[in-house]
Amino acid sequence: MRVLVAAEGPVDEVVLGMLRQRVGAEVTYKTFQSRGIDQVLRLATDVVRAAHFGGFDLLVIHADADDSPPHQPAHVEARCRVCRLEACVATAMPTLRDIGRASPLRTVVAVPCQSTDAWLLWGRDDGAPTAVEQRHRHDVKRALFGERKSGHEAAALGWVGQLRDRLDRGEMPPEALQRVVLAVRR
Repeated sequence: MRVLVAAEGPVDEVVLGMLRQRVGAEVTYKTFQSRGIDQVLRLATDVVRAAHFGGFDLLVIHADADDSPPHQPAHVEARCRVCRLEACVATAMPTLRDIGRASPLRTVVAVPCQSTDAWLLWGRDDGAPTAVEQRHRHDVKRALFGERKSGHEAAALGWVGQLRDRLDRGEMPPEALQRVVLAVRR
């Protein structure tokens, strides 16, 4: 399986990169020139096109929820990052011309409640998946990185193995991570 990951930041790429190790997926990263939700939203339709024409099986588009409203099934909320990213995907998909793909591009919008760092904390500290995703992102970052302003990517590389171990033991991951894992397994 070929997976294109378009993530908001470098720590997010480390976490989502464990897919390669966990299920043997070939993972390629779309690295944005600048980071943040505005950049992800601005380039989302281009990333969908790149994944389609690049022959990828799955596109994972990631952004942290930060302080946006939580996503609710069947709602359309202008500030909800899941809704905004899903709208970008829905706009792009019908514009893709047929290139003889064996199967259509599958997409997953991966937006944890606050930040992907919560997934690392869940893996490291054996917390409850829902509780850890509901913690404020600044508390999660402090719990993981202390007051360090740099070196987060290297620290994440050290903890991603613990996250993978919990998944390998069959523990139920945080909801947004579970959606990504299930999509890759299909």
